[in-house]
Amino acid sequence: MLEYWLDVSMASKWKRPFVKLLWYPKVFTADVVTYSSLGIKHITSLGCGIDKYYYDTHGEPPIKEYGNGLLLIRNKE
Repeated sequence: MLEYWLDVSMASKWKRPFVKLLWYPKVFTADVVTYSSLGIKHITSLGCGIDKYYYDTHGEPPIKEYGNGLLLIRNKE
């Protein structure tokens, strides 16, 4: 099992106000494809620090993109 973190608090060095989470879709996609090719088929996530302030200031985090990226390996099974 692989954990992929969407941890706003860690990206902000545990200090408020929290910064916008950096998201690199090409890196995520490459990670998913690479780990899948190594036999890892179960990927989970942890999201931290995504609160009302985060939504009001930075908008919705890339949760949908994360889920869509996981479809790359689901559709290959």
